[in-house]
Amino acid sequence: MTIFLLILMAVVLIFLGITLMKQTVFFSLIENNEKNSRFLKTYGLIYLVLGVISALLATVNQMLFILAFIAVMMLVSALFSIQFSKKMR
Repeated sequence: MTIFLLILMAVVLIFLGITLMKQTVFFSLIENNEKNSRFLKTYGLIYLVLGVISALLATVNQMLFILAFIAVMMLVSALFSIQFSKKMR
């Protein structure tokens, strides 16, 4: 069950990373400038890396590493959400 969830998480994170790197959807919500473009590309790359790490953790299957990964992923997700909502104002 844990392996399935990690693989599902990897697919979602990689999809989100690719979507953030393309940036076409998100500029309807925030201003289209160089600073926001770098912001989206940076978080897109971070989500791609987290997706790859999630896929690798599915093969390792160490619960301590998985829990640490989930904590880091939640922290990055919270930071992105907070920063993105500030840019929407």
